[in-house]
Order: sequence, then C-alpha cells, then structure tokens
Amino acid sequence: MEPAGNAAIIPPMKNLMLALLLALPLACRGEGLPDLGDVSQAAVSPQQERQIGKQSMFEIRTDRSYLDDAEVGDYLDHLGYQLVANSGEPGQEFEFFAINDNAINAFALPGGFIGVNTGLILAVQSESELASVLSHEIAHVT
Repeated sequence: MEPAGNAAIIPPMKNLMLALLLALPLACRGEGLPDLGDVSQAAVSPQQERQIGKQSMFEIRTDRSYLDDAEVGDYLDHLGYQLVANSGEPGQEFEFFAINDNAINAFALPGGFIGVNTGLILAVQSESELASVLSHEIAHVT
C-alpha cells in the first residue's frame, strides 16, 4: 500500500515542471543585452586603442625583459603579417615583439601590439604552432 501523500504531490509537481520548461525560452531571450561585437557602441575608438597600446609599449621597451633583437623581431613581424593578411582586418597596423621570459605565453595589447615570450618561441615544435598562438592573439585585437 502506497502512502496517500506522495500521490497527491506528483500531479501538481508535473504541472509546475511543465510550466517552468515552457517559460525557459522566455528567460533565455537576452533582451536588453548589449551587442558585444558592435564596434559602433565601443567606448574606446580604434585610434584610442592604438594610443593606449603605444603608451604600454613605451613602458615595455624600457623594461629589461624587452628583447630588442632585430632578427627575432623581423621573424615575428614576417609570420605575424602573413596571418594578418588573412584576417578580417588586413589593413590594421600591428607590431609583434618578444619578451625575454621563460614562461610559455603570448599576449595582445590594445591597438595591435602582440607580445611573445621567448619561452613560447623555444617550446613550439613547429612554425605552425607559433602561428596558431599568434592567430589567437591577433583575434583578440581585430
């Protein structure tokens, strides 16, 4: 014999679950959310982003970890601009540079400045691996 209490609770619970499932699409519509990909609503213009990046680069260039090596810089520029040519913003200005740091990392600054740690350069097994990281960083600023 089943307790009478459970039988009385199940039909109202089914109705409640059905109502919640039907209301779920309304809650997920996202009305009032900003279009995060719309540049026209950006708080910072591309020119302002470039200026912010230039200010950051001024500080980076004075740091001991900045690798001022023409051969490494030329290599990163060559590889980076091959990727930029196939990006959504092929005319955007970029600067690729190296940081003397053993950490396997790369980063993007506002305005198209892409930094690559020497640890990453030494760790990759192929140019394609480095290109994939650079592509990821380029995507952050395009």
